[in-house]
Amino acid sequence: MPRTCRHRLWSLSRIARFTSHAVRRTVPLVFSFLLVSTASSGFAQNPPTPEAPARQGSIEKSRDRRGRLLYKPGELLVRFKKGTTQEQIESLHRAQGNKNVHKNERLRLHRVKLKEGVTEEEAIKHYAASPLVELVERHALRYPNKIPNDPYVADQWALQSISLPKAWDFAQECPEVVIAVVDTGVDYLHPDLSENIWTNTVEQNGTPGVDDDGNGFIDDLYGWDFADGDAYPLDVYGHGTHVAGIIGARGNNLEGVTGVCWTAKLMVLKVQADGAEEMDDLAVINALQYAAGHGARIINCSFGGEAFSQIESDAFAELQTAGILTVCAAGNSARNIDTQGLENYPASYTFSNIMAVAASNQTNSLASFSNYGPLSVDIMAPGVSIKSAMPSTYGIKDGTSMSAAFVSGTAGLILSKNPQMNCGTVKSAIMSTAEPVPSADGKIGSEGKINALAALCSTNTVTTDLTFDHQISLPDAILAFQILAGLAQPVCPPTHAPGLDVNGDRRIGIEEALYLLQVIAGSR
Repeated sequence: MPRTCRHRLWSLSRIARFTSHAVRRTVPLVFSFLLVSTASSGFAQNPPTPEAPARQGSIEKSRDRRGRLLYKPGELLVRFKKGTTQEQIESLHRAQGNKNVHKNERLRLHRVKLKEGVTEEEAIKHYAASPLVELVERHALRYPNKIPNDPYVADQWALQSISLPKAWDFAQECPEVVIAVVDTGVDYLHPDLSENIWTNTVEQNGTPGVDDDGNGFIDDLYGWDFADGDAYPLDVYGHGTHVAGIIGARGNNLEGVTGVCWTAKLMVLKVQADGAEEMDDLAVINALQYAAGHGARIINCSFGGEAFSQIESDAFAELQTAGILTVCAAGNSARNIDTQGLENYPASYTFSNIMAVAASNQTNSLASFSNYGPLSVDIMAPGVSIKSAMPSTYGIKDGTSMSAAFVSGTAGLILSKNPQMNCGTVKSAIMSTAEPVPSADGKIGSEGKINALAALCSTNTVTTDLTFDHQISLPDAILAFQILAGLAQPVCPPTHAPGLDVNGDRRIGIEEALYLLQVIAGSR
């Protein structure tokens, strides 16, 4: 018999063929999990026969992996058996002081509001004990797939291009990952950015005009302006604000655009003086040192120049030693920066912690202006007609500066799911899962474009960790049987997370489900 998902139940003999003696001891669990897969956690269900009273189920956890409510508080859904009269139903509700607030006659289904003080568990026992009830369960909540409600999200073509909406289904926030934006400054008062700006809490809680943390910078609340030498790294050009918006504009807040990270800690390090057209290297070096000393895990460098600097190179070497991922724009001169004399620094430095990023367009091709080089440039990301924040407003820009920001944001999502991961592993996750692009062949190290979903899922390395919470537990087993029953999908497709797939058939099947039962039973 072919192994297909259309089968809902398996015989004991078939299960035995796939399992060891240790697994066969857990076979009764298989059937209870299969029952759970047909309804939400915390339910009671039996066949619709007058003789069989509804059985009660256990009350499971109340929130999902993202902290959202799994069930509507104080409510149950109750399905009555055929032939049950309205008088009988109302009498059962009144016995516990509950109230029917909606009913579906065809399905014999009642939405029941519980009396104040009555818990869902108590009510489930009450209804499950009645021979009138066919099924009772908590009132499960569903949420739309994570497409944010920001009004300009429809203009952000790049989000779909790198599979961010699918990644957002399980990772959309980077609240503890500090990402330094070394640039022209940032409009940290922007309504789409202000909540996602890193704050120096020592200075915030200190005395104005005093260097409370003793770091040599007075009142460096959000970072520092290393070009003008003050504590107000506001952006007057728009470049840094645009970059910051791509990385971490507040998502799902009914405001403007959404960043890769819906919540973030953006450290603002300004290195271009007001009225200047260039960035002094010393300002850049000082900014890098500040970022390293104040907890940055990622530094975005959307700038470049042709001249090699040993002092700057040494500063980037220190970042490598510190294990800080540094994402650099490849440059916008349409040249091969592998060629001696055509380099673009810092993208052309050869440190392992640097990711150099080229620009792709709406057709998944290398942008006409983008620099490239298979030895120097690691990956492509969208960089044409990118909408993001601008000082007090929004606007569209082109450039590898924008491309670098998409990679920085994706790295932030990876670190938010894997806080202990080092920068080399983050870089490898992004590089190894690049989506192949013909125009990148021979021009880009990964020969492709970033895929945020694939990069995130590749870090899901615990075998059969279907819920992506870095452990094997009951929810994984429940989800496995729901998948087998065609009622759910894994958080990460096995094609993107090979560790989920026990037998190498690129799907979640009975072998994976039974492997989970072995682990839970302690036989693995």
